[in-house]
Amino acid sequence: MKISVTVSLLTLFFLIAVLAPNRAFAYKNDALLSEDFEDLSADGWDMSNPSNWRVEQDYGDYSLHQWNTRINAEDDYLNEYAIYSRKTFSTVTFTAAVRTAENINSNPEADFGLIFNYQDQNNFYYVSFNAKENETVLLLRHFGEDQILARCATPQLDDPYYFTVSVKSDNGKIQVTSHDILIFEYFDDTFVRGKIGVGTKDDAAYFDDL
Repeated sequence: MKISVTVSLLTLFFLIAVLAPNRAFAYKNDALLSEDFEDLSADGWDMSNPSNWRVEQDYGDYSLHQWNTRINAEDDYLNEYAIYSRKTFSTVTFTAAVRTAENINSNPEADFGLIFNYQDQNNFYYVSFNAKENETVLLLRHFGEDQILARCATPQLDDPYYFTVSVKSDNGKIQVTSHDILIFEYFDDTFVRGKIGVGTKDDAAYFDDL
């Protein structure tokens, strides 16, 4: 009987792995988050300026929208942001479907980004995806000072449609993909765990399927 139970459990785990290959599993202190905003709620997200963020329908689905295009851009890279405050992540792959709500012809420096390993507003990593050449960057903010770790020459925003961006952080190894292409691979272990978030410098953008 014991052998039969063991085999059944092994079979169950095998079937889970085969039938659900895209499902992430979290061990120990790692956490799993899935957010599509279809419940019309942004519960758990702490915004820098809550009045500038709202969940609204876009292309038939609901997304988190930073709508204000008249932001006082005091910072060169990040002025509006939303942090998921309920969980802290260590080894994590953070993926999102994002689109700019800007007209790139009239705003050729439109941007948005992903925040990861967030400690507080003065300590985190940020990837800014930009419509301009050489302006897509991976940066570290440490004690309030920005350090550019890597720069991508190719513009990442070329139309107003959703595309997938992703950050993988694993004990200091950082990989960033955009349009399913690896654009950054860098090692920095200043912060190896923290919270995740999304943001923009001063542009409108939609964030979904986090």
